[in-house]
Amino acid sequence: MLAPAPPWLGRRLLAVAGVLAGLALNAVATGQPAAAASRTGLLQGYDVSIPQCSQPLPDPGAFAVVGVAGGVAFSGNPCLASEFAWASRAGAHPQLYMNLGDPGPQSPHWRQPGPHACAAADQLCLARNYGANAAADALARARAAGARSTRWWLDIETENTWAPDPAQNVAVIKGAAAALHSRGATVGIYSTGYQWGQITGGWQVAMPNWLGGGGDPAQAAARCGGQGFSGGRVRLVQYPAGSVDGDVAC
Repeated sequence: MLAPAPPWLGRRLLAVAGVLAGLALNAVATGQPAAAASRTGLLQGYDVSIPQCSQPLPDPGAFAVVGVAGGVAFSGNPCLASEFAWASRAGAHPQLYMNLGDPGPQSPHWRQPGPHACAAADQLCLARNYGANAAADALARARAAGARSTRWWLDIETENTWAPDPAQNVAVIKGAAAALHSRGATVGIYSTGYQWGQITGGWQVAMPNWLGGGGDPAQAAARCGGQGFSGGRVRLVQYPAGSVDGDVAC
């Protein structure tokens, strides 16, 4: 993934001539047609994490998003500091994302004390604490690497472990979002409609959406700005761009 010319700057921001020129160069560097990149009329950037640790990175474009976790909650990206430094060259402050899941009692972090006092059998309460503690761990790892952002994204994908009970999964997400909000962050969600439905049962919440699944910049732009998988506005759309993921800011 999945720190943009901030998605909160609004829908379909038109790039000025200098930015459009830069986007065209980025499109060439990533194998995308320059015309497709500039034709979208939207700011474009990239997201990176562990898979890009040993790879040369393109110019970050207008924005970049950097993964803090190592693919799962309570883990770290060993390249966070260097990737955040790369992302800081973009035209806007880098943004961060963390992976999230719901492993339940098999996780050593499941009964870790958190912001809520939970009865031993209260799985929804424990799930909220798990999410809050996962976010606190990600924040601490980001701070240690010198990576700071007021925009965080929660990566919600079926590749991670989730409970069969959507309500418990929703509690984890709520806990993580609340912990990030309490530290002044604006929180959005990265997922797809299918994965969101499988994990949360289609829970509707008006948080910004970062949508995976765009085929190229033009297709990504076409999916911009409307209502997303959670009912929130689509603020970013991801598409494959060689060894990295490209993103369009809506």
